[in-house]
Amino acid sequence: MTAKRPKIFYGLIVLGAAIGALASFMQLIEKLQLLKNPESNLLCNVNSILNCTNVLNAPQSSVFGFPNSMMSLVLFVLFLGVGLVGMTGGTVSRFTRLLIHFLGLFTLGFGMWFLWQSTFSIGAICLYCILNFAGLILINVGWLRINYTDAFKSKVIINKLEYTVSNNFDLVGWGLLTLTVLVTIYLQLGLG
Repeated sequence: MTAKRPKIFYGLIVLGAAIGALASFMQLIEKLQLLKNPESNLLCNVNSILNCTNVLNAPQSSVFGFPNSMMSLVLFVLFLGVGLVGMTGGTVSRFTRLLIHFLGLFTLGFGMWFLWQSTFSIGAICLYCILNFAGLILINVGWLRINYTDAFKSKVIINKLEYTVSNNFDLVGWGLLTLTVLVTIYLQLGLG
């Protein structure tokens, strides 16, 4: 890979992390507002479906005993910091790249679980969660493009990943994942 290509992908990570960090920060502010005054009309309450109050009051929004947005904010800031190091030409060790990539995949899985819960259990969606999901897609696109030759030792797997990435099939996969999640939310919640 040329030196310029990873910088572009680190830039995607930085963009995704910035979007996610801002959305998580706003969501945390909204959660604090709700804790102060449960009757608050939050900025992100658009209607009964696009309703942060319903989402933030649900038990799923504090899975580990504190608001999910706190964990998200910490992780997005971590992604942002590592992304900035790579984007500005700094060296990010293989171990660090793979660890942060794993955290990105974990966070994406958690985010997808939370969107599933919002869609099918809570019956409402928080706009900030959609922005977090978008940021996580960008982060994971960047990490896959940076790490695919280092993630596995098997030449067979690396060759398959090389073929997938060089033909942009990974981007098609990320696009289909995003479309599937958004269409599922749209159809289930009747946003139309």
